[in-house]
Amino acid sequence: MNDFKTLCTETIQEFIREYGEKKHRQIYDELVNSSSFKKNFPIMTTGDRPPNATELIAIVQNIRFFAFSNKRNTTIAATILLIMWNGQCNSNIEICDDSKLLNILENVFEKSSGMLW
Repeated sequence: MNDFKTLCTETIQEFIREYGEKKHRQIYDELVNSSSFKKNFPIMTTGDRPPNATELIAIVQNIRFFAFSNKRNTTIAATILLIMWNGQCNSNIEICDDSKLLNILENVFEKSSGMLW
């Protein structure tokens, strides 16, 4: 089984191979420049628990760009969001271990696969 960092890297690299670096950069920019991110990310980083898949997807889906975007875009944005949370909150003080992070990411994949687009 992969570790969290490896799975994230593989997921993003696969997306870039399929859709291109330009699309990946656009998703990243839309995410970090959105009001949903600016409002919710500070809240996520002050808690003592990791975000769950539903919270990650909700933050992404509250961004107009992702409202009618395909599942892959939403999944990649939620993955980026979890990577950012891990880097800011979990790297210094381990709130959750790799297996928990993998579980959250797998739940993101599962929940996004049930989306309409």
